[in-house]
Amino acid sequence: MRYSPLIALTLLLSPFSVYAQAPLCGDGVITPPETCDDRNTREGDGCSSTCELDSTIELVPLSGGVYLRGDSSDSAARPLKLVTIENFSLSRAEITIYQYQACVDEGVCSEPKVGTFCNWGRAGRETHPVNCLSWSQAVEFGDWLNQKDTVNTLSLPSEAQWEYAARSQGQDQLYPWGDEASSCDRAILKDGSFGCGQLSTSPVCSRSHTDQVNIPTFLDGDSDQGICDLIGNAAEWTADWYQQGYNVQPTDGTPYIGSTGNRFRVVRGGGWSLAPSRSTALYRQRLNFRQKEVYVGFRIASRLTCGDGVLDD
Repeated sequence: MRYSPLIALTLLLSPFSVYAQAPLCGDGVITPPETCDDRNTREGDGCSSTCELDSTIELVPLSGGVYLRGDSSDSAARPLKLVTIENFSLSRAEITIYQYQACVDEGVCSEPKVGTFCNWGRAGRETHPVNCLSWSQAVEFGDWLNQKDTVNTLSLPSEAQWEYAARSQGQDQLYPWGDEASSCDRAILKDGSFGCGQLSTSPVCSRSHTDQVNIPTFLDGDSDQGICDLIGNAAEWTADWYQQGYNVQPTDGTPYIGSTGNRFRVVRGGGWSLAPSRSTALYRQRLNFRQKEVYVGFRIASRLTCGDGVLDD
């Protein structure tokens, strides 16, 4: 699989002690001195290659292009329309509890809801996607990141950007990996039981491929660009206000902003408690912007800038 260069966005957190790599780092079991283990040894997903909690958010550059957006079989996702996407980048993983905690600690972000199936306040969930938070809270986190970063312009991705990324840069396919149906081999979803038997989310990128010796190898759930969990684990808030169908949405990849009375926002990607039929790159869902659902989280997008490794026109 080919990977684009990664741009590291480092949150300002207190330093942590450095541990030597544990013998079974990447096996999905937290064994001291590990502070996390997300079943892979890749960087940029909240758990480092040496199984330490990591505050770095990796932004994966995507080259822009034109793609045919929508699903002719779904009234919520038609008519099909050509959409032009400019170069942008997207966080490799969904924002984790550990990363969101930094914003709360600084008094900028408000705490997500707590309760059954919510990850906030639960020990051992630091590398799980933050869930049980509203659209406004996700926007708030992006605003906080912009105060930390003077190079990137960070926000929720537009719905058009999200679908472009989930189809591996706008290819004619139903999933980031192609057209093979979603299952627990590739995504965390309801496939017989909630969360692939875990009854919860999983650490982000836990369905990313690993080829380490003596560690189980799953089919890769990533996009061609190396972005994980675009399908499953947590469904994701986008920047768009919801509108049935694609009659009025912009064709330049920017978010659709509706009338003042529109309280609904677009959620994409399925989640740990949703069936495979609702876990595709085309399926759309609407939620009130105040709702805090157990299956919904978010990730961050950025406009690309000079020095990002991607040629701009």
